[in-house]
Amino acid sequence: MKYSRTEEQSCKQVFRVELDGHEWSHAREWATRGVAEQAHLPGFRKGKVPPQVLEGKFGKQIEEEALEHAIGHAARTVLEETKLEPVVNPSVSNVQRSEQGMVFLLTIELAPQIVLGSYTGLSFVRETVEIRPEDIDAVVESLRRRYATYAAAERPARWGDLAVIDYEGTVDGQPFEGGSVKDVVVFIGSGEAMRDLEQALVGRSAGDAFLMDLEYPKDHANAAVAGKTAKLAVSLKEVKVGKPPDLGEDFARTVGGFASMEVLRAEIRSKLAAEKEHEIRERLKATVVDRLLRFAPAQVAPSLVEEETRMMAVRGAEQLARGGVQRLDQLRTNPDGFKNMFKPAAIRAVREAFVLEAIARKEAIEVSDEELDREIRKGDREGEITDATVATLKRDGRWDRLRARLRQDRTLDFVIGAANVTERAICL
Repeated sequence: MKYSRTEEQSCKQVFRVELDGHEWSHAREWATRGVAEQAHLPGFRKGKVPPQVLEGKFGKQIEEEALEHAIGHAARTVLEETKLEPVVNPSVSNVQRSEQGMVFLLTIELAPQIVLGSYTGLSFVRETVEIRPEDIDAVVESLRRRYATYAAAERPARWGDLAVIDYEGTVDGQPFEGGSVKDVVVFIGSGEAMRDLEQALVGRSAGDAFLMDLEYPKDHANAAVAGKTAKLAVSLKEVKVGKPPDLGEDFARTVGGFASMEVLRAEIRSKLAAEKEHEIRERLKATVVDRLLRFAPAQVAPSLVEEETRMMAVRGAEQLARGGVQRLDQLRTNPDGFKNMFKPAAIRAVREAFVLEAIARKEAIEVSDEELDREIRKGDREGEITDATVATLKRDGRWDRLRARLRQDRTLDFVIGAANVTERAICL
């Protein structure tokens, strides 16, 4: 066997591998023996089928297994002799077969060489949030609107009312998907519907019908109307006015089983603080990563980027589906275009992972099976994560991915803990 390096980058190396006729014949003989040992043909004992019969019956299988054996043996030889450590299984391309042997390209993707500079004693500004009484008041008022009782209004619609409408929409005189709806509830002033539609309802009474132009933004989720002006024929069927409940113990019990308004407000404060603390923590982590990425090369293993891009796209599609977007053409894109939207973030994530892995190795930061098990089960009050669940995670590879993620989180915590962090108060 002969091989030569045809391409060398920081993240991958490509080799041209040649096997002569003798080596290929040896691979064919190996594959033929394997098939013969398993072959069952009428009139022949197991393992005693003549080679010419095997070729006639199992020629394609023998060829495929010979190729797999020859390429696998050659790839292992290249890795052993070059001492290269791939981050994913090497890939094979441009396979050419002839009577003289075979030639193929072997691509080996590598971890980048991370040269760490100083990552302790860095200086960062961390925000802290002051939860003001008016912030809590805003949440309480939102809860009051949610639990309001609504009755028909004997007057024109105002801001804060509910309107029940039908409408038929056209663009350039043609109906469009999603343009015909019945009994839609519009909370005027909530921002859930388009502002122009909400504005058009104010001052109108139940039974009114009217025409209006509605200009859709260019980034609207419905590609049929994005950036276009639709004509809507609107029928206002009902106007309802809400009566928010009075504040007191009954309200506190209704919205969450709280004993008093004081307890409810304390719970709201706690949740607001936790939400903002999480947002602040994530922003700080992103800032820290920005500083650490200077240790990472721009190029990283393409296969890792591709896999990270794919996983991000899957999660993105799931999130869109939960928001009601079921088809990508509603976003004026296709599967490849949608996936490529995540590629810059995927490159960043892979570069980040390599830097944090280098720091974790240097600082001996590890995550044991017991620690990972506790982390996975944390907050599982319903007992949904069982030993069988953990076994499945280990079998399909997610266990190791979760371990790597937790190790990265702990490494970031280490860097932040070793930094000079100045706090700056902001209002919610």
